[in-house]
Amino acid sequence: MKNLLYFLIILALITACSSVTVVPYKNVQEIKNSTLIYTLPKQKIQVHTQLVRTSYQCGPYNRFAKKYLGIDNQFTEHTVLWRISDLNFETISIPDTTQSYAILNARKALQGQLNFSRDGRLLSVNKISEGKIKGGKSTIVNLKHEDKEKNMFTDLSVKKILVTKIDTIYKRVRSDSGFVKVPQINDIIVNKNLEEKAEEIANQIFDIRDEKIAILSGDYKSTITGDAVRAFVEELNKLEEKYISLFTTVVKRDTFAYTFEYEPNPDLSKTSVLCYFSERKGISFIQDSINIPISIESGRTGNSWEITQLIKNNTKKPVKYNGYFFRIPEYGEVRLYFGKELLGKRVMLISQFGAVMALPVEFMKEKNLQIEFDAETGALLNLSKMSGGKFRK
Repeated sequence: MKNLLYFLIILALITACSSVTVVPYKNVQEIKNSTLIYTLPKQKIQVHTQLVRTSYQCGPYNRFAKKYLGIDNQFTEHTVLWRISDLNFETISIPDTTQSYAILNARKALQGQLNFSRDGRLLSVNKISEGKIKGGKSTIVNLKHEDKEKNMFTDLSVKKILVTKIDTIYKRVRSDSGFVKVPQINDIIVNKNLEEKAEEIANQIFDIRDEKIAILSGDYKSTITGDAVRAFVEELNKLEEKYISLFTTVVKRDTFAYTFEYEPNPDLSKTSVLCYFSERKGISFIQDSINIPISIESGRTGNSWEITQLIKNNTKKPVKYNGYFFRIPEYGEVRLYFGKELLGKRVMLISQFGAVMALPVEFMKEKNLQIEFDAETGALLNLSKMSGGKFRK
């Protein structure tokens, strides 16, 4: 009887040692050569925004536009305005260091192969896994920047900017009867003032318009027909537009792309501020009186959390030995706000919102067992047996 009892004890120990045991890494007292470590994934959210900066650059003759051309300008000084033109959400998968696990006695129990990702996630057991992890990017500000085209107003006049001013001066000349004033003509070269230049350009604009009317009405000084008329008028339009820009506002647009990262926390539901925005300054990271916060928040939708909590609450006692740990991911709703205004929202799979479960340790005693996990979420994808002792794709 005693020998039978010893046999059963030894058999139980052999059976226990022949199966894979997985424990949380924080509970491991000693790391042995046959111990392997893997980590479950979690999600970060990347918020991609695109901003357009519009620069309104006033022409040098802007203040004379009403007087000489009858144009009322919206802007009378250089102005820069920003607007949000695009918004998008994206999740990236990274290792969750709070969910690291140790595979004990892996050398003795392993019957095939374990497949890991480059950053330490367990992808499959005894199965060739082709799971690919989407590469994430670090937080980058000004990811894309198009330099504003420099606009130099060089063609400010169609005539010389120097004019000869005739001035009459009187010179005292001695005569027989005394001193007399003799008029003398003096030529002085001076610069035209800004308004004189503006008037010249305005007159040139009207001359161009008269010339276009003459061409289109057939009253031009020389005969041109067909495609020549079209080409001639197009060139005159370009020239007129160029001169009018001296009186109006030149608009330049630049595009900026910003990427912000946010990590949903299942234990915190507070709103996080990503940055601040104003129409005059664009993106800023300092709060002031004119900036409006762009904030983000997330929360569970409850599709799988209730199930996992129900399983947990109905388990009579915790098991001493476990198989491989995996995630049951949860859908979460992510919302982005501009002040109190909702800019956008999206429902996406967020691993850390779900629960962590483990395969029963009895499964680990099975020979030729195949297990496959999702590289992105850590969810259990496939549980089967190998056929003929060969790995299956």
